[in-house]
Amino acid sequence: MMQRLGSILLTFALCSTLLSSFGYAFGPSTEENRYVKTFSDFKIYVESHRLRVRELGITHYKLHPDRYKDLPQKTVEKYLALHDRSKQEESNARALYAYYGRNQKFMPEQLRESFVKVINHINTYDSKVAEKFVSENPLTGSQIERLFEIEKIADLVDRGMDPVAREDFEEGGRYTMKLGSEFLLHEFSKGAARHLEKIYSELTKGQSFVERKNALASMCRGMF
Repeated sequence: MMQRLGSILLTFALCSTLLSSFGYAFGPSTEENRYVKTFSDFKIYVESHRLRVRELGITHYKLHPDRYKDLPQKTVEKYLALHDRSKQEESNARALYAYYGRNQKFMPEQLRESFVKVINHINTYDSKVAEKFVSENPLTGSQIERLFEIEKIADLVDRGMDPVAREDFEEGGRYTMKLGSEFLLHEFSKGAARHLEKIYSELTKGQSFVERKNALASMCRGMF
């Protein structure tokens, strides 16, 4: 019930900004961007990624029953639903949005230091979320490692395939992102990621930034 209420409130908040003439247009210079031009766009980008990670993670889990046979699906689903929980906090999302489209490799030292502080804070937040989940769910060390493995594969596959992530991290072509299958080190993870990349379009149909923004805009028009 509380999760559904939170989803409704998030939708209402996004509608309020999406249909306004400004849409929280503070932060970086994003008018030239193809995708994220406002803070409300950024929030859709974050939430779309979270939903796709869940879909990719569950699909990966189901494709490898022998590897994950001792991990209940409900446990996996509950954990994946917490992915990037930090970015659902308004203050964290605003802080991160200020650096949208910038890659720390090309930032001046002072700006990079500020960016690293934001990233460290967000990573600490998500680590605490994961620690709380593990403390509330009886899992062995091996189960925890494989639970984290599922999330990592899904996260990196989505980052590498998402055009909005490329807009966010590549800084206008100055940097080229690797696919998840190229970034991962272990052969099992690399092979699993390659398979997800092949079926990515089918798995994530209706969950892209553009599709979700259009759907949200249509829903919002019916609310007001």
